[in-house]
Amino acid sequence: MKNILLFAFFIVSTFLYSQDEKQRFEQTQTKELVSNAGYNSALNEMQSSADKSTKDKIKQMDEQFELNFSKKAKYETRLKLLLQKKTDANEKLMQAKSDAEKEKFKEKISELHLDIDKLKKKLVENEVELKTLQNFYNKLKK
Repeated sequence: MKNILLFAFFIVSTFLYSQDEKQRFEQTQTKELVSNAGYNSALNEMQSSADKSTKDKIKQMDEQFELNFSKKAKYETRLKLLLQKKTDANEKLMQAKSDAEKEKFKEKISELHLDIDKLKKKLVENEVELKTLQNFYNKLKK
């Protein structure tokens, strides 16, 4: 009788232990699933945030490209106008009869030279800025 009771106790305790282990295993799996879901959710959120940030940067870069090209067109138009004025001043200098008129046109031509040099520097700076923007844009695209 002792053996039967001992055997029954052993079977019941084994059954209860296995139920307890099964419950612990299921809890562990549930925690892992919740943890993985939270982790995946956080990763997805970070990825979407990074994508949005990249899109915003690309949009900003596009606007900077447009601004750069607008400045370049403005500088080139102004340079063309100054070169035309310089040509006109040179023609008037050739046609000038008095020394006062010649000095006036020489002074005007030297002022135009200064303005032309400033514009050429701005155009060079504009080109450097454009190359910098292109490099940054290419890095964003990769």
